[in-house]
Amino acid sequence: MKTGRVVYIMGSGRSGSTVLEVLLANSPDAVGVGELSHVIEDGFIKNKKCSCGEEFRKCGFWGRIVARVESERRDWERLNRILRGVEWHKGYWLTLLGLQKKKVQCDYKEINEVLLDAIFEEGEGKYIIDSSKYAGRALALSQQRDIRVICLLRSPSGLLNSFRKPNKEEQRPKSLVSLFLYYVYVTTSVRLAISRLPTQVFKLNYEDLVKNPSRVLDEISEFTELNLVDVKRKVEEKRMHTVGHLITANRIRKSQYVTLNTKIEVKDRHTLIEKVLIFVMQMWAKLLRL
Repeated sequence: MKTGRVVYIMGSGRSGSTVLEVLLANSPDAVGVGELSHVIEDGFIKNKKCSCGEEFRKCGFWGRIVARVESERRDWERLNRILRGVEWHKGYWLTLLGLQKKKVQCDYKEINEVLLDAIFEEGEGKYIIDSSKYAGRALALSQQRDIRVICLLRSPSGLLNSFRKPNKEEQRPKSLVSLFLYYVYVTTSVRLAISRLPTQVFKLNYEDLVKNPSRVLDEISEFTELNLVDVKRKVEEKRMHTVGHLITANRIRKSQYVTLNTKIEVKDRHTLIEKVLIFVMQMWAKLLRL
């Protein structure tokens, strides 16, 4: 097994995880791979386009990964079901409670080792940045890899505003009820994951990253031991960051370069129902100590 550390971004959709990944992946010691939880479906099965513009199998980076991991014939449909069954929302509780079948655990471990080892070799980095977000993946990977988890959450108000925006390629806009249930589920899931990984999780609010990126990057660097000196300098000088080779991530992956937007979008007016919802979500997060 190739040694190296996985920096895993855990949290909710529309939380700014792609922006954070791009920043961290611009470290000279790291390679960003988007949401690895989806790479089998979006890459090996559907052959979607990489952020570089090439199809997955023709991409200069991912093509080399394919050549390595497909040296043996693999049933990607079955392996994708295993990944979902361990990491995604429905399988989270089995993973949390240790109730996954032994065969599933072995297959899950094997395919992750194959993928991660290939990425470490081809990416020539000491760190992999994985922004899959699922709490189940954080728990499962912690049992087989050196991992540091960044729990990234957005304020209820910011999340509400973000989920209003139409984007068919990401999670669809949510009704207020759906958003509330989603928020309760995700925050509860990550809270339980944090309790299992008390020394391996760094809690971060997206708004703090935007307000004071230099301080936050220093804290992340200390926590992960990732060299972020050049990244911090680029942010302070408002310079661009290269996107790299992302298969599954939000729409900014289609840009060759991105800059960190240090302005927080504020909606001047919320309806009474929205204000009540935001308040309840804030109280829920406070109860969970998030």
